[in-house]
Amino acid sequence: MLCQRAENNYVGSPCGIMDQFIVTLAVGGSALLLNTRDLNYKLLPMNKGALAECRVLIANSGVKHSIAGGDYGLRRRELEAAQAALVRKFPYLRDLGDATLEQLASSEQEMSAKSLRRCRHVITENARVRDAGEAMLAGDPERLGAIMTEAHVTGDN
Repeated sequence: MLCQRAENNYVGSPCGIMDQFIVTLAVGGSALLLNTRDLNYKLLPMNKGALAECRVLIANSGVKHSIAGGDYGLRRRELEAAQAALVRKFPYLRDLGDATLEQLASSEQEMSAKSLRRCRHVITENARVRDAGEAMLAGDPERLGAIMTEAHVTGDN
């Protein structure tokens, strides 16, 4: 939390907490499943069952970006505005983490097209993360690979 506050207040970057969490809590052979609402997390095995035969490849694309000076702040404000519209219509929602695609569709008129697209991405990506966690716990690399590919193919962010 201290690292996030430093980035938010000192650097001027409106970042979230995921990067700081993984940097401080990473454990070899595990993925970290983080609920950013309450900061509860689980370490998920990356070496269970058939996953033990798989390797994760991380490549540096060479693409540079800046959260502090880039469009991240704008995208975040668009999401926050859309989230507020959803909560007004469905007061029992705490945030986008509770929202469904059906609720989003019924709120389409209360938000911009960009906000709608970004919310759809958040809602579907949250579902993919939960599905990926289940695939890891089941030791199912084919299912995990399909989920990871789908996350990159949708381009709905």
